[in-house]
Amino acid sequence: MPAQPTLLVRTIVLPLATAVVAVVGLSACTKASPSDGGSNTPATGSATVPATGLATPPGSASIVVTPTPTPTPTATTPVSLGGTCDDLLPVSRVNGAVGKPVVGTTAYVVGVAEPNIGRLIYLNCRYGIAKRVKGKPAPGPLLEVGVSLYKTAAQASSRVQATVDDYASQGATSRPVAIGQFPGTLLVGFGSPTLVVNAGPRTVAVTLSTRVVGAAKTATALRNVASMALDGTTQFSQGGPVAVTPTPGPTDSLSPSPAAS
Repeated sequence: MPAQPTLLVRTIVLPLATAVVAVVGLSACTKASPSDGGSNTPATGSATVPATGLATPPGSASIVVTPTPTPTPTATTPVSLGGTCDDLLPVSRVNGAVGKPVVGTTAYVVGVAEPNIGRLIYLNCRYGIAKRVKGKPAPGPLLEVGVSLYKTAAQASSRVQATVDDYASQGATSRPVAIGQFPGTLLVGFGSPTLVVNAGPRTVAVTLSTRVVGAAKTATALRNVASMALDGTTQFSQGGPVAVTPTPGPTDSLSPSPAAS
């Protein structure tokens, strides 16, 4: 009976757990027969077996395995005006903008979103609040600053116009006042003088009692405070998703069989 060939099995582990099994037949001696004159004929051969378990015929092309793309991850930035009243309009700087100290306590409010008018967030900063006297109404602030952020500039503009119209309906007079590149309106004659400014998706409203610096200097003080509020909120964020660049993964391939080279 002819001797059986001795086989050596070598396993190579590639990325993505793809196993390529190369089966190499080593030489094996066969028993001489009358027909071959007693010569020994070595038996050799090669084959590539991919992960499917089916041998790839000699001469076949390379097999490239591309990983399934991973969905692009995202992050969400929060809605922000760049800080709070303490950060953006601290008392020391407010006093400097007004031209004299605004005496009293402070009260700060961070408002929540109001989807019905497109407002994302707002700050209400109050200065110069006197101590409450028992049996009397709570005193209002000498200075009040409101900063709002909207989804669109059009929504912000419409809110400023609504304020101007409301004051006019109460008998106030108005005149245009520019704060840098942004248009503003000074409203006088209904309550304390108020300045409203439209700056893209932001709005600023500043109200100051004439008791602080006198009627003649109130308009200047209002412009100074409004300008400070605009400068302090230039780093505002309307929020939303932000794409994160994914790290590319490796591309795996199976090498061709020696016969295909």
